[in-house]
Amino acid sequence: SVLLKTTDPSLDVAVSTDIIASCPPSSSEIGWVSCSANYAFEAKHANAKELQILFVTDGDVESDFHVDDVSFVNKLRPVTAVSVDASVAECWDSSAEILF
Repeated sequence: SVLLKTTDPSLDVAVSTDIIASCPPSSSEIGWVSCSANYAFEAKHANAKELQILFVTDGDVESDFHVDDVSFVNKLRPVTAVSVDASVAECWDSSAEILF
């Protein structure tokens, strides 16, 4: 499994551990396995003191395991602009705020 451990900035302790991906089992007979997942960061991650990615083997703390080709891809971008139809543009005051 691949876990994300989030540490609270004020408490200096882990406040959550989320499963990012669950990978299929492997063995010397099977060889390499691949796993992938989509994970959406939440509000609790925004001010975290530390985010740790942990690779965990289920039920076996003695075997070696190798991790190869780890990548993270930003799939969603933050909102940086809003398009307002011209027909409603006059309905907004110049000091109006839109919060996302």
